[in-house]
Amino acid sequence: MAKLNEMIREFRESINQSVEALAMLLQLSPEEYNQLEENWNPPDPVLERICTLFEWNYQDIKRISLQGPFNLSLIHISEPTRLRRI
Repeated sequence: MAKLNEMIREFRESINQSVEALAMLLQLSPEEYNQLEENWNPPDPVLERICTLFEWNYQDIKRISLQGPFNLSLIHISEPTRLRRI
């Protein structure tokens, strides 16, 4: 689970809200919301709605979402290989 997914789950639990209620407020199906808490890296429009609803700073949350395992660039993947050749 990426940090963003964990933050979303923790927020829901801290306000003692149901998955169904938050899914409705975010204009998602309950299944999509469950994915959001597990492993889904949401597209920007969904991320914007999350930040608005949870009163989070969009730029900070966007940076966190980009740190997840979903957005590794070729440089991240190839760097260990390059270092082994030195």
